[in-house]
Amino acid sequence: MNNFELKECVCCGTNNLIPLLDFKKQPLANNLKEHSEPYPLGVNLCQNCWHLQLPFSVDPRLLFSEYLYV
Repeated sequence: MNNFELKECVCCGTNNLIPLLDFKKQPLANNLKEHSEPYPLGVNLCQNCWHLQLPFSVDPRLLFSEYLYV
């Protein structure tokens, strides 16, 4: 799988990110399985360009392969 922590800003490329919100580990959205693996969820702020982004990237195949909403 292609899951990884985002340590650089996706807009400007600097590593000047600070945690703004931290929701700890949460199950993936729309995942109704009882024992699904939790992933880090939060919001990071880039102090260089003020872009807000998630701190962790989850493989889109994992997010949308069994997506129930059509």
